[in-house]
Amino acid sequence: MQSELVIRRINNGHFDLFDTADSNFELKDITDTQLLGYLRNRKLVGTTAEAVLATFDTDSRRSSVRVVIDRSL
Repeated sequence: MQSELVIRRINNGHFDLFDTADSNFELKDITDTQLLGYLRNRKLVGTTAEAVLATFDTDSRRSSVRVVIDRSL
């Protein structure tokens, strides 16, 4: 089963994270290091944790990214 994570930049180096499959799950005001650690422990589909963070670095105007994760484990 796949679901989608929504990662929103709320400040430089700080993010909110939501899981669209679980309305009760949210991580608020986490640092980029915490986000990287969280993403590394998930099975991302078609990308890496480092690539997700690089997306924010390459476009300073980008405020959110959607990432597909595999929950079949």
